[in-house]
Amino acid sequence: MAAQDDPTPWPLDSEELSSTISTAAEPSDIKTLHGRGYFSQLGVVRRKPCRADAPPTLSKSCSDKLSMKQSTSLLSSATSLLISPSNAYLHTLILPSSQYSETGCDRAFGPQGRMKSVVDREWEGGYSFQPFHVGTTTREFSFARDRVRNGDGGGGKTMGVQKPCGVSVVYTPFKQETLVNGIVQGRRQGDPRGASMVCRRGMWRATVEVMEQLKLPDFVDVPGVEGGPMNSPGKATLSIAESVPKSGKGEIGKDEGIEEEENCETAARRSEEELEEMIVDQATHLGTQEQQHERQTTNSEKKSTKTYAEFKKIKLLQYRKTVKDQTMELALKGWVKNVGDDSFWL
Repeated sequence: MAAQDDPTPWPLDSEELSSTISTAAEPSDIKTLHGRGYFSQLGVVRRKPCRADAPPTLSKSCSDKLSMKQSTSLLSSATSLLISPSNAYLHTLILPSSQYSETGCDRAFGPQGRMKSVVDREWEGGYSFQPFHVGTTTREFSFARDRVRNGDGGGGKTMGVQKPCGVSVVYTPFKQETLVNGIVQGRRQGDPRGASMVCRRGMWRATVEVMEQLKLPDFVDVPGVEGGPMNSPGKATLSIAESVPKSGKGEIGKDEGIEEEENCETAARRSEEELEEMIVDQATHLGTQEQQHERQTTNSEKKSTKTYAEFKKIKLLQYRKTVKDQTMELALKGWVKNVGDDSFWL
């Protein structure tokens, strides 16, 4: 709306506005706006995808998710058990200046916009509302939508019709995998073994493995972790998370910052040939990785039959749940919890 010549919201028919979707997980009177329409309704939570011909989902728009991260930090439920959220907040969001709307960003993310109800709020467990700064850059991505549409490939080169590639690589110094349309290469869609190692189940499993090696009693209430006494009634601790030094949001030493920047530049210069070589290399080792994954799955299923929904209800995650619930109630009204796919287990 803010990018239009006349950003004044146009009137909306009351019958149109009453159009709703409901889920079995929420009361029938819960209403959410469609992702595609109702653009004159400002500051509301929207669903993805926005395509009119796509089936509706309860996945939130990117701006809504980023707004929530200002309260819950960048950590997921699983990783918040191991790392303190106090230093895990986004500091700066960089947008292309050609796509930047100051009014829209202030309304979506700013302390004077829809998030003003949680400004200066602090919660237990190291959580607090920490708004990020929105900056801009004149640099454009070579394959940005507008450049492709205008046939400008950069450097005077002309580009044809561009389609997004369905192949992606997950690379860490310790593990790598190749995904084709979100599925591990060599697996069929719907096969549980085709899930990425960074999916929610994979992150849950990795967290459990770390907890078992640490052997801390506070973690025994986590589904999948073996041994140790239960937490005493009324006592909820964050163990390792609260033992992490609180040195300030995003704080980094001067030398460390320079080294980090150099590392990022080095990674950015990785050639396409090296990437292709890495994909081929990953495919070669795929069989071995799948065998390891199958063994891990078998062992984990012996340890726990609790679902992901039960995992998110443990005492150690109650701080995070409180933060999210209050942010939804006070600032991000209309946020409907997406609990339709949390019945899986390790």
